[in-house]
Amino acid sequence: MKSIITYTISVEKDAYGHGEDSTNIKSLIRNLQEDLRNEHSYHYIEYLDHRIEDYSFHPEYNHYIYSIYFKVE
Repeated sequence: MKSIITYTISVEKDAYGHGEDSTNIKSLIRNLQEDLRNEHSYHYIEYLDHRIEDYSFHPEYNHYIYSIYFKVE
């Protein structure tokens, strides 16, 4: 049975650069996929989408909040 899993992750802006930096996002997604495969034993993992919460871009907020979606079985 396939399910949708959402990871919500907070990362420091100083450590992560620009929120939409594709290199950082790809690395984060790859690490989460490995976690799903190794620790949770899913044999089917499909990346669906990600988004950064709008309030993360406010200059006074020190973190980006990512929501990353996977379909798993």
